[in-house]
Amino acid sequence: MVKNFIILTLLSLALVSGSAVAVNQANNSELKAKLGQLNTQIDGLQQRIQALGSGTAAKKKGGFWSGIVGTNHALMLSLLNNANVTGKASRLLAAQKAGAFGAAPVIVGGLLKGAMAYEIASGEILGGYRHTIGPFNITSKAFSGMWLDTARLGMAVGLSKNISAFIAMGRDSYYGNSYSYSPTLDGLQQAYMVFNLAGVANHFPLDAFAGKKWIDFGAMKRLTPYTDPMTRILGLRVGDALGLGFDQGGLSGVLSVFNGGRGPEGGYLRLWTYTRAFHLNNFAANLGYGVKVSGAKLHFGVGYLNGGSLMFLSRNNAPNSEIDMNASANMNNMTWVAEYVTTASNSELSNDKWYAWDISTKYAFDWAGRNSAFSASYGLFHTFNPVASGPLPHPSINSSQLVLGFDQDIMANINVGLEYRYSTNILGVSGTKDNAFIAVLTTSFYPVFTVVLVISSQSVIMKKPPEGGFFFKTRRLGGEELYCTDFIELSFGEWFGGCG
Repeated sequence: MVKNFIILTLLSLALVSGSAVAVNQANNSELKAKLGQLNTQIDGLQQRIQALGSGTAAKKKGGFWSGIVGTNHALMLSLLNNANVTGKASRLLAAQKAGAFGAAPVIVGGLLKGAMAYEIASGEILGGYRHTIGPFNITSKAFSGMWLDTARLGMAVGLSKNISAFIAMGRDSYYGNSYSYSPTLDGLQQAYMVFNLAGVANHFPLDAFAGKKWIDFGAMKRLTPYTDPMTRILGLRVGDALGLGFDQGGLSGVLSVFNGGRGPEGGYLRLWTYTRAFHLNNFAANLGYGVKVSGAKLHFGVGYLNGGSLMFLSRNNAPNSEIDMNASANMNNMTWVAEYVTTASNSELSNDKWYAWDISTKYAFDWAGRNSAFSASYGLFHTFNPVASGPLPHPSINSSQLVLGFDQDIMANINVGLEYRYSTNILGVSGTKDNAFIAVLTTSFYPVFTVVLVISSQSVIMKKPPEGGFFFKTRRLGGEELYCTDFIELSFGEWFGGCG
């Protein structure tokens, strides 16, 4: 119907034009040739209209979607997973330089993590038992529970040859008292852009970034399936930042500037940063050096954070900076990470500096054709006893945790992890102990349902609305009732009617 109407309209226009000029035989032949070409184009258009209800025509050919949006499991898992929080901007830029956006300028992905746990606590305090997952002070020694720990959707975009961006939306729902040291972020978790300044100026390989992201301070790596290392209590930060980075000849560095203040201006939740003035005057500097020795990859790093968390203030309510030292080694299938972070001055809550250290290792191997790994971690946090009697400062105390883990990719993009965690003097409370058994299921997926991109649009007039169309408006042309729709091809190659 559409075909006949369009051909009739074009022929009418041709007749009107022909009455004004003399049309010779050559012109008639040329007109017939053009009408033949137009007829072919109309046939193609009508085939697309007939596919309106099913939406399968473009799918069979891949449609425009295949050239716009793609997937990269390794990249998205690296950006969405919080096992390695520092260096994400540099990893995004390195992926772009390696051609990650060559097939499609938009890469999408998602991450879900569910967990369940059973724990037994000992050391009654204030009439209850202090659990690391369940409530702090319940009268039962045993506790069990299950929860959706993490849900994230992310999108990486290659905006140009030298500019890329990443955005992540989601929700972190740690159970109970949230013994995990990662922040509980909801909504917009990350959103930043990375600029390859070397590609623009062709000078020293300097990169820049801007946006909401994890602050590059220390290593802060987690090798076990679920439990964070104790160094994250002191060193983990997230906030709105501007920064510069470089990586040349094994030497790398990042300088970040972010907000100061007592509240969310400097970070989120208990990870707030603090300065006396509410200005853009907090910063972090990270410096690292990597080298290969006899087949082993070694890396050494130092970091400085100006303006630590509010709870780590130095004496006289002054800001307390933090210093980090870390080292890692990777050889064959073994990985080792050691890290130490300390406040620069004594805390007002105790008579000495607060510090934390952690040593972790992981052995990766193949078991029944599946990627598997054993992991272990031991860490200590030197803090104060919050329930000690008397005025501040309170006595210092060491909290410790031992973690043994195993994880395996049971199928493509699905990982199952098992952990045993033994904790003592939980968050500084003397005499408390906890044995936790944790199972965690992590899956990374491709959320094609989350992104809708307009690829192309065009308007068509017809006598009858095609089957499966939406929101058609009626127009009158020459006394005849016709239907108009704006066809918009969406991400799946399907067609929807708009006519808006």
